[in-house]
Formats: sequence, structure tokens, C-alpha cells
Amino acid sequence: MGVRTDRAKTNFDILAKHFDTVRSAFFIEYHSLAVSFMRYQNVCVEAVVHNPPPNVVTSDDIEQQLAPVYERLRLPFGRLELMTGIEERRFYDTGTRPGQVSVETAKQAVAASGISIGEFGALIHGSVCRDQMEPATAAGVHAGSGLPDQCLVMDVSNACLGLLSGMLIICLLYTSDAADE
Repeated sequence: MGVRTDRAKTNFDILAKHFDTVRSAFFIEYHSLAVSFMRYQNVCVEAVVHNPPPNVVTSDDIEQQLAPVYERLRLPFGRLELMTGIEERRFYDTGTRPGQVSVETAKQAVAASGISIGEFGALIHGSVCRDQMEPATAAGVHAGSGLPDQCLVMDVSNACLGLLSGMLIICLLYTSDAADE
């Protein structure tokens, strides 16, 4: 995540609209805390990239495998997607480590941001999955992504909120006196 002051409000407003659609109990229970943490004037999201797994398994694929059971129980096809709302699931190849995917995603994000790689000061790996407990997966991602040696590097695990927690930590760093050091 890069820091720019000129477009901060506009980019934050765009991001906030997306987060408004997926409010969780965390935001409801800690509303005043979340609101105070989520109002930044001098930070923005410069780029959003994704690196989806290449292997796709659709609900129809799963139902084809379950065809004998569906027929025996006289269940209609299309039921799995109808009940779950899930059209497809995606998987990486066996043996793919989270850090490998994160290195490529970090490289894409740096390129898409338009910010010089030397200007980055932190890398937070905010994933549910890690390569191992120690050393931090972020250390391998840092080494593979080519970010500056002086970057702050850490893993943040907070279940499915790890990415959001990492974004908040970076916002707090850049808006504090620590950003000047």
C-alpha cells in the first residue's frame, strides 16, 4: 500500500463503499473504535490486485461426482449452488505455499501502484495461511519481492480480517511519528 496525500479522500471513499457492503460483527460491536481507526486523511490505497488460484472446481463438477446419490435421493441438480450461493471454488496446485503466491501478488501490487519500489517502508503479510510459524512468511515475501532492506516486515494473523488489520497497521504507522523515522 503506497501513501499519497493528493487522492487520499477519494480513494478512501471508494474503498469505504466496498467495505460498507460486507460489514461484520466486528464493525457493529466496535463501531466507534472502527470509525475512529478508519478515518485517515493522508493515506490511500494506490492499487488493488488479486492473484486467483488457477484450478477451478464448479458446483456443477461436484454435483456430477454426486450424481448417483442425487439420483437415488431424487435431488434436483443445481441444488448445491442454490443452497450455498457458491458457483466455483479455486485451488492452487498441490505444494504451492502461501508465500509463493504472495511474492507474485506483491510484485503485481508494486507495479500497479506506480510508486517506486524504493519508497515502500513496510510489508505486512495479512493472510490466514503462512508458510510456517517461524520465520515469518513476510520475511520470504520481502526477500522475493525486491522491496527495500529497511522495510518493516511482519505477519499479521487475524483470521479473515488479517488483510484489513494489516491495512490499519500501515495506516497507523504512516500517520504517526514513526513514519518520519
